[in-house]
Amino acid sequence: MRVVVIGAGVAGSYLALLLARGGARVTLLDPRAPWEKPCGGGIPPRALERFPDAAGLVSAARSVRTLRLVSPRGAACRVELDRPLTIVSRREMGRGLLDAAREAGARLVRARATGLARGSRGWRVETLSGEHRGDVLVGADGVASLVRRRLSRRFDPADLTMAVGYWLPRPVPEDQVVVGFAAGAAGYHWVFPRTDHAAAGTGDRLGAVPGRELFARLDRFLQDLPGRPAPDPRRRYAACIPSLDAEALRRNRVAGPDWALVGDAAGWADPLTGEGIYYALASARLLAEALGRGGPPDYARMCRREIVPELERAAGYARTFFRTAVTERLVALCREDPCIRSILADLVAGVQDYGGLRRRLLAAVPGIARDLIFTVFQGPEPRARA
Repeated sequence: MRVVVIGAGVAGSYLALLLARGGARVTLLDPRAPWEKPCGGGIPPRALERFPDAAGLVSAARSVRTLRLVSPRGAACRVELDRPLTIVSRREMGRGLLDAAREAGARLVRARATGLARGSRGWRVETLSGEHRGDVLVGADGVASLVRRRLSRRFDPADLTMAVGYWLPRPVPEDQVVVGFAAGAAGYHWVFPRTDHAAAGTGDRLGAVPGRELFARLDRFLQDLPGRPAPDPRRRYAACIPSLDAEALRRNRVAGPDWALVGDAAGWADPLTGEGIYYALASARLLAEALGRGGPPDYARMCRREIVPELERAAGYARTFFRTAVTERLVALCREDPCIRSILADLVAGVQDYGGLRRRLLAAVPGIARDLIFTVFQGPEPRARA
C-alpha cells in the first residue's frame, strides 16, 4: 500500500511511523518540519500512557506537578497533580517522531503540496518539484489543510479559536503551569514552563476581538507573574485551533473511500481546553488500524465511536464554562475543597472523562454551588454511535 501524508507534524509523523512499521510505502510531504507550534506544549499523562511508543521519543521535556489557577478578579489557588504534566517543545517532539518515521522507512520530501488529482492509479499529489503517487491520501496539514479544502469542507470561522502569545526567554515560574481566566473571554491565559523558555498565550473565538486586544489581555495577565521577563515582540505567535461545536462535529467529514484527515486537519481538538496532542496521536493510531483492515471508512466510524462523543460533551460545556461567575466560583471552590482540586487534577491528567464529570462534581460540591455546577456541566448527551 502506498500512502501520501501531507503534513509532518505530530499526527502526520506518528501515522507515518506506524504505517512504515507495518510495511506500507509512506511519503511525507512537508517543506519545513519539524517546526515549533504556538501552543503550551503540555502532553497529558493519558497520552503518554496510551501511546508509549510515541512517548519514548519525547526528549528535552519538563515534568510539572503544580497547576496554578487565577480567576478573572485575581484570586488564585494551587492544585497539586498526582500525575505530572509533561511539557515539551513541539519542535523537539515533532523531530523525535519524524526521525523515527524515517528510520522505519517513511520518505520525507521537503516540498509543499500544490495540487491533488485522483486517477485510475490512485492519487497524484503535485509539488513545485515533482509529483508523488499513492493509493491513500492523508491530510495532516492543520486547520488550513489542502486535503480538507478539496475533499471535505473548510472550517467556518465559528469552528476556530485564535491563539496568540509569546515565547519568554526563560521559564517563569519554573515549577508550575499557570492558567488564568479573563472576564468576557471565551478562552483562557496560559504559561507553560519548558526546558529553556516559557510558552505564554491566550485565546478567544476567532473574530471575537482584534489580535491586538488579545495581546493586551495577555500582557495584563503576565504583569502580575513574579519575576517575569519582558516578552520579546519579535517572538510573537498567532495561530488558529479547531474548536468545533456539537453540530459541527456531527457534520464533520474526515474520510472517504481512499482519503482521510487526522489531527487538527480533522478538527480533533478539545473545544473547552484547546488540547490537541492527545487527539493527534489518537487519530493517527485509529487511521493506521483502519488502513490495516477496512480502509478510511472504518476510520470514520472509529472516530465517531472513540473521539466524537467526548468532544461533543466538551463543546457543550464550553458554551457556559468561561462565564465570569463560573470561573470565579470554580477557583473559589478549588481553594476551599480538596475534592474539587482532585477532580481538576484528574481532568488535567485525562483520567476523568467529561461523561462522568457532572456526576462527580455534584457529589463533591456543597449544596450552595450545585445549581451553578449543574447549569455549566449538564452538556448535551452525544448521539448513539454505531
